[in-house]
Amino acid sequence: MTIQKLDTFDPITRKMQNLDALRAERLPLRLYRWLVSLEGRFAKLRSRRQLAALEDWQLEDIGITPERRDRELNKSFWD
Repeated sequence: MTIQKLDTFDPITRKMQNLDALRAERLPLRLYRWLVSLEGRFAKLRSRRQLAALEDWQLEDIGITPERRDRELNKSFWD
């Protein structure tokens, strides 16, 4: 999975900053990769919350069955 742009709050400068720029300045590679991975997982969590809010007729419009939605919603944060 490739994430184009990740903005995050930088507590040192107290500004929003792109993670790529932050990596170039002072983050160790291992920590940078962890942050990128974590951001991807939170994106999935947000997407699953939006999916949970859809009505059955909305699911039908986008071609998802209620059973498939339930399977997706039952996945853990790490999946």
